[in-house]
Amino acid sequence: MLKNWLRIVSNLAGKSGLPFHFASVIGDVNSGSDTADFGYDNNADFYYSNLINTLILFSLTRSELEKLSSPTFDPIFELETELDYAFTPLLFETLFRNKLVSPSLRQELLLFKQEVDAIPDSAWDLNFLEKDNRWISSRQKASRLLDKLDIDSDRRSL
Repeated sequence: MLKNWLRIVSNLAGKSGLPFHFASVIGDVNSGSDTADFGYDNNADFYYSNLINTLILFSLTRSELEKLSSPTFDPIFELETELDYAFTPLLFETLFRNKLVSPSLRQELLLFKQEVDAIPDSAWDLNFLEKDNRWISSRQKASRLLDKLDIDSDRRSL
């Protein structure tokens, strides 16, 4: 089904004169397999690093995050964007498919994401990190998840 849809869209794009190059994004849809090769498995190590970096950022205190702050690094922006990227469904599931993360941690990781997503926009400020119970709980859960993923404290330091 996906393969047929890609061919239809590609043909339509070709007829309209628009450049549309699926192969550069998802691989060869004419390879003869029933599913297109999305190439996510090739980047599984990167997605794993992103998940670990996200958890490390969330495990840091306000003062540790402030040390990272620079004109090109806004800690709050990084927390938010790294979280969203690490939990993008296709990328997240690639970690389990490639056995980089134990399936037993899937639910706990998703609950962590859910908890962070529940923090209201008004609390996404460095001033809340040490005072707001949601931030404190998220920091503690991120640390526990890093422990369960066998990420030692040396890799977590700044």
